[in-house]
Amino acid sequence: MAPLFLNKKCFICSSHKACFAGVCLSCLSNLQGVEESWSIEVIQGFSIWKLNHVSHQFLRCCKYMGYENGFQFQLQRELERFHQKKLSDVKIIWIPIPLHWIRMKERGFNQAKIVANELQRIYGGEVWDCLSRPKENISLTQMNLKRRKEETKNRIFQFNPLGKSLISMNLASTRIFIVDDMVTTGATLLAAYQVVKNLDVLSIDFFTAIQGFQLLRSDFQKEMGV
Repeated sequence: MAPLFLNKKCFICSSHKACFAGVCLSCLSNLQGVEESWSIEVIQGFSIWKLNHVSHQFLRCCKYMGYENGFQFQLQRELERFHQKKLSDVKIIWIPIPLHWIRMKERGFNQAKIVANELQRIYGGEVWDCLSRPKENISLTQMNLKRRKEETKNRIFQFNPLGKSLISMNLASTRIFIVDDMVTTGATLLAAYQVVKNLDVLSIDFFTAIQGFQLLRSDFQKEMGV
């Protein structure tokens, strides 16, 4: 996929005109990779980028301004580098966190599904859209950390008809990754985990494009305006 250059100022620094998905190449060079795995409770997770001002704004302009092609292209580049880390020698099922159908209709794409598709392209396996979100959730964008935790506690997922077929499958040698675009509190990923945890699989792990636990730092909260 070719880079998407737009003739406008960078959303991050407002000073460059040669922009890729609304972000200049100088700012894109400040995306920081995640070198180590992380965990929520006993579940292991992997991410590509650390959450900083650049990755946060890049995600926003791709997610809410319709530049999904730009996000996908940059994701492809980073996963080629990340691919040096071997994730598994067994079959993998990638399960993207779903959007509510109303949000999906408004946006036209699911960023978690884009991440899952790129992971499948690099690592193989299958992408299963097997979860549904029966309740539309309000946006977390302008919430502080306390309100984010309260809101995500109420997030509920369930198997759709495709997901129900997983229950009867022999998955004993299969590794499942629950995929999202970003993790901050981990509550959304854990809510999805509650649905799939009883499947007879080798392991269940998380994978996100951005790892945002730095949001816990007060200076970063101030910087992001949350």
